[in-house]
Amino acid sequence: MAYAYLIMSTHRRHIVSNLAHNINRKMHTRRGRSVLSYLLCCVVAFVFWLFVALDDVTERDYELKLELVNVPDSVVVLNDLPPSINVVMKGRGTQFLKYYFTKVPAMRLDFRQYVVPSTHSINISRAKIDSRIREMFGQNVNIIVVRPDSLHLSYTTGRGIKLPLRVVSNVTTTPECVLAGPAVADVDSVTVYMGNDAPRFREKFIETEQIALNDVSDTTEVEVTVKQLPNMRILPEKVRVKVPVEMLVAKTVSLPVTVTDVPQGERVLTYPASVSVQYLVPMRMSAVPFAVKATVDFKKIGPGARRVAVDLSDVPEGFKIVSLSHDSVEYVVEK
Repeated sequence: MAYAYLIMSTHRRHIVSNLAHNINRKMHTRRGRSVLSYLLCCVVAFVFWLFVALDDVTERDYELKLELVNVPDSVVVLNDLPPSINVVMKGRGTQFLKYYFTKVPAMRLDFRQYVVPSTHSINISRAKIDSRIREMFGQNVNIIVVRPDSLHLSYTTGRGIKLPLRVVSNVTTTPECVLAGPAVADVDSVTVYMGNDAPRFREKFIETEQIALNDVSDTTEVEVTVKQLPNMRILPEKVRVKVPVEMLVAKTVSLPVTVTDVPQGERVLTYPASVSVQYLVPMRMSAVPFAVKATVDFKKIGPGARRVAVDLSDVPEGFKIVSLSHDSVEYVVEK
């Protein structure tokens, strides 16, 4: 096998050597020298064009991501920092050259530079934003548009208020399944932070955004956003919610038919004497007895009638789609 590999390697080297020899021979011909001169002229022309283009004044549009850094652990920012700002600039191409082939870095805003402790706020003016942009692109760049042109955030150092979290859900299952209980979040409470000038807080609980799921056939976990309140910050902002779902199983039981309100001295016999009941029940309740009675009300027996309706007592919660094999039975009244 090693011998075969050696032969193949020698063959490849021979092919490469022949190819290089042919190229070298053709490049020394008159036509080859002409092609080489043409390519060299193209390269020189491109370099000159590049220098001229980079020296021209051009207008560029950038979407700069924003990051607030060096925020102390004791501080909670109450407002959302915009994910980015849009900047339109004018300058020479050389000023934008380094970002032609690389990704523009995020604009990192240092909390310590812009914080105003007396008002518990972070104020970043247009002039400060322009200064940060020039640090990234050069002092001679002409900034035309900045959107938004200033940033104003508030913060708190308070401990916050803990409130219960309520999951809001609208979930439907497939016909063969049923919800096994309410949707439950991975945390039972959240912390609400607010500024010093916030109005009196009257909420008793905090809700999630509504979960809308249709035709669910298995236990499902989803990430849900916690509803935020104006000028406040609720943490955590997102929670994992579990929607428990289980299969329904079909069951059949035989129930004796009982006649109620029979006058004294009389007896009623029904045919059949028992009825079958089919129902669906969650798998976890498959061993729970079906505590339901099949009854016939003597008062419903009409003159000359041969059959009377069978009624079921109240069906316990959890039992679904209950049906009778006979909705009525024949009877005989004996005195």
